[in-house]
Amino acid sequence: MKLNLAQCALEVRSDVPRSIELRVSGRRVLTLGAELADSVGDGMIRYRLPPAFSLTLRGTGELAVHSADTGAEIDRLPVRAAVDPDSGLRFTDDSGQAVVLNKWGHHSVTFGDASAEIVTDLLRRTSEVIDRLRQFGVNPWIMGGTLLGPVRSGVLLPHDDDADIGYVSAHDHPADVALESYSLQRFLEAAGCSVIRYSATQMQILFPEQQGAAFHVDIFGGFYRDEMFMQPFHVRAAIPRDTFDHLGEITIDGWAFPAPNPPDRWLEANYGPDWRIPDPGHRFVTPPSAARRFTNWFGTTNQHLHFWEEYNAARAGDSGTHSATARAFLGRVPSDGTIYALGFGNGDDLVYLASKGHRLIGLDFSRSAVTTVTQRLGAGYPAVELRIHDLGDTRQALALGIAESGRPGTAHIFSADLLHALTLEAREVLMPMLAALLERGGEWVASFATVPAAELNNDDPSTWHLTVSQFRQLVETEPTLDIRFVEVATTTDRRVATVGVTRKGTPQ
Repeated sequence: MKLNLAQCALEVRSDVPRSIELRVSGRRVLTLGAELADSVGDGMIRYRLPPAFSLTLRGTGELAVHSADTGAEIDRLPVRAAVDPDSGLRFTDDSGQAVVLNKWGHHSVTFGDASAEIVTDLLRRTSEVIDRLRQFGVNPWIMGGTLLGPVRSGVLLPHDDDADIGYVSAHDHPADVALESYSLQRFLEAAGCSVIRYSATQMQILFPEQQGAAFHVDIFGGFYRDEMFMQPFHVRAAIPRDTFDHLGEITIDGWAFPAPNPPDRWLEANYGPDWRIPDPGHRFVTPPSAARRFTNWFGTTNQHLHFWEEYNAARAGDSGTHSATARAFLGRVPSDGTIYALGFGNGDDLVYLASKGHRLIGLDFSRSAVTTVTQRLGAGYPAVELRIHDLGDTRQALALGIAESGRPGTAHIFSADLLHALTLEAREVLMPMLAALLERGGEWVASFATVPAAELNNDDPSTWHLTVSQFRQLVETEPTLDIRFVEVATTTDRRVATVGVTRKGTPQ
């Protein structure tokens, strides 16, 4: 068996790909499905590990591999992690909390590891969210693992890490379903809820004041169209309407919750006919016909948010110096100009850009980044405003462009190491916002890697790249923008490009 943390790869001797579990000190920390395995010859199978694995493995000790189906040990090997290598092997987050990686490859504190008090707190909060949804005017019910565990075994799934709530919209047109969901979001936020949106029908309720394990509640809006029940991101099935018209009741640790009636109709539509068989490593494979509809109708927001939350949290204490690009940029900003720092990460450049007292707006969708930079700034920068903002969300992008259009002074936009780490969709959303901000003059300066990292990983946006040619094509999608300069550092491994963009007609 071989483990390469830099390349996020594990090689196991096996004849065929199969589902496996990785265990640290006897505790399951990750399940890898057979679909993540590739044969590399010589009787070896290579599994792709989530990027968060190397950030979470700490210390020195033995890593064990077990069959996910039978629990039998397959192999074990000594490992020495890059983080805190002189201590015992463990799998924890930065606070020392024991975690696992969930089916999405991100940190999770499971119900199996949580105290009874924490689980009770989540159930109480779930009940409160259900009451809020009823006040709004929809009829909610538990779903996902929150439904599966109690129906199958009478208790919450030990490997689950959140609560799931669904509702059926009275609308049948996707646009109306989306508008209703956004109206629900505003209602919840007005009631004091902290909301993250993942599509036009899916949102997540956080509890920022919660100490310790950060559980959350997911809300999924569904609707009927042509007698098919649609519930992004996965369900498209002919579930009879009376399943949700006359809800049943399921009790979890003394808490009563509404549920589909009978529940097996929804469970089979979501998990398949084998839903009664436990599968800790279950991964959703959405049929193309459903995925195509849901993506085109409702889109995706906050893509790769969990990756960046973990990435920024792991580097919260790693403050460094500002870049030469930031220094040159700041030298061109007039005293009445506004600086917009996009995707500011740990804030090395942002703190420097704030040093001359300009009005500065920092935009990042990572709460851990906002927390870190807020602490770094302290109270000494009253002109700085940090906002949680998804640069890939068209609604947020247009709202910012409109709100800032009447501001006095020129706009000066700075984005370092950002463009190459955005999805194609997010890059396209960014262009109209930049054009709107630059209507009052100013410039956009960006730096980005033009060559992929040696350990390129589709699940790790920091390893992606954007060629200069692709950048030019991107800017051409917004006819009002003009590229003023392009400089490529040919001596760096990633051949980082620095570019300057203005509105056409802006004096040089």
